Amino acid sequence: MALSPGTRVFVAYDLPGPTLYHERKVLASCACQRGWHVVLTPDLDMYEEQISLENSDLQSFHIAPPGDGTFPYGLDRNNTSCFRGAVEAQRMAQLELDARHAAAAFVYPPGAGLAVPPVQPLPAHQGPAVAVVDAGERWVRVETSGLEVRGSLVELDGTEVLRGEVGLKQKDGVWFTIRKVQEAAVAEFRGA
Repeated sequence: MALSPGTRVFVAYDLPGPTLYHERKVLASCACQRGWHVVLTPDLDMYEEQISLENSDLQSFHIAPPGDGTFPYGLDRNNTSCFRGAVEAQRMAQLELDARHAAAAFVYPPGAGLAVPPVQPLPAHQGPAVAVVDAGERWVRVETSGLEVRGSLVELDGTEVLRGEVGLKQKDGVWFTIRKVQEAAVAEFRGA
């Protein structure tokens, strides 16, 4: 899944010694749609990096909560290499422009070669498109979280990300997994 521009991510590389998290500011998501992003470092270096569990160079990563200077749970200035101040507005505007250009041209993951067809751009968003649900089928939560139990019915409104019979939906800023099941199976799926 692509991270939005401006998202702050803290990555820990798979290196010996104490774990140090390095802050990255996402400037753009790459067109290859494989977790690659153009990022900015605290040293104001800009490059592409795969922020994904597919990246074997990473030990782990944490996405920062929205808001300047807020750290993910368990991280602080003592175990991170992070931005120490705001980047000057004109410089940031130029970096963002350059990043959008680089990300749009990044249609192949590194090493894919020409054997992998380029990703076709998604059509322009024309408002929420609600998935069609056949008669006798319902979308439900896959896991229990808080007061929401596994098997709770989910109404689709076009904001979800669907891939066949499964998908992701967001509620109050938290993503959860959903699944399409036969209406007759909802009761046995609930809470199981």
